[in-house]
Amino acid sequence: MLIRTANESDFKVVHELMYQIFEKHLLGRPDIYKKGDPYKLEQFKAALNNENNVLLLAQIEDNVVGVCHMIKKEMKNYNIVKDSCTAFIEDFCVDKHYQRKGIGKELYEASIKKAKEWDARRLELNVWEINEEARKFYEAVGLRVQRTIMETSIK
Repeated sequence: MLIRTANESDFKVVHELMYQIFEKHLLGRPDIYKKGDPYKLEQFKAALNNENNVLLLAQIEDNVVGVCHMIKKEMKNYNIVKDSCTAFIEDFCVDKHYQRKGIGKELYEASIKKAKEWDARRLELNVWEINEEARKFYEAVGLRVQRTIMETSIK
């Protein structure tokens, strides 16, 4: 397996992977999500052209089977927060046909390597409570809960 950085010719397969994430969210939280295109070409190009973004792809032979979109976030000059750099995983997906084969772990390890290149102090991500498989995976690779967002329906 090869881990590489995405380029413009990868849009179609990255879009398909992003749609797999979106489908989980749409099915699990129809009160929040609506049908639509979750990832547009303009978003993809903007990420590729932003030095604080990287899209890592997991590839087996000619097939891209995973994506990790990372964002470098710098915190500077806040009154009560120490200056730091955080690597944030915006999106992470292994194709549903390739899960549980170690691909996610290798892609995650590549994200840690990239975070170290950025001199990040930590790596963060958000995961929906409805996505139990993802939560278990992230816990298995060593991530721990940092904070919790709670909600109640008003209407």
